[in-house]
Amino acid sequence: MINKKMSLSMCLFGLSVCAQAGTGYLSDRNGQEIRNRHGECWRSGAWTAGDRVDACEGMMPKTRHVDAVSNFDFNKSELKPEGKAALSKAADHKFKRKGVKEVSVVGYADPIGTPRANEKISEERAENTKKYLVSKGVAPSKIKAEGRGARLTMAGTKCEGLKDDRLVTCLKDERRVEVQAR
Repeated sequence: MINKKMSLSMCLFGLSVCAQAGTGYLSDRNGQEIRNRHGECWRSGAWTAGDRVDACEGMMPKTRHVDAVSNFDFNKSELKPEGKAALSKAADHKFKRKGVKEVSVVGYADPIGTPRANEKISEERAENTKKYLVSKGVAPSKIKAEGRGARLTMAGTKCEGLKDDRLVTCLKDERRVEVQAR
């Protein structure tokens, strides 16, 4: 079992894996959870069921609100027509309102490929979405865009064992941008 003192000493002595005290999950030096290829966090020896976090277990939280979602083709960052339609509708009905302080645009990728490549394409998806929202009249100063790679999966384990085109098709919902007004 990893205790707080061991966790601190492991991080201080330059190991690239740290156990976050009280979280039950392993993290890197920057505090980011370490995930497997399915987007699930690696549990520490101190993990208990009480530590469970849906996002860390590779599942979308059950209660969350997203105003618009746009999906993307495999390894692409260009908005699809149906994504543009959903974003246009949300821009007209929600994002341009005076009470909206921020529009959060978060891009995601499927777990196929390297973490660096997934991070890059998720950022491109978020930036392209931001540009589209600006073209629809949303103030650029309100929009916060970021890419999160393949960190928050919707597929869970349903795609395990699939290969090639079947895997790409199964993971289609992972290639998305979620937009939320705050």
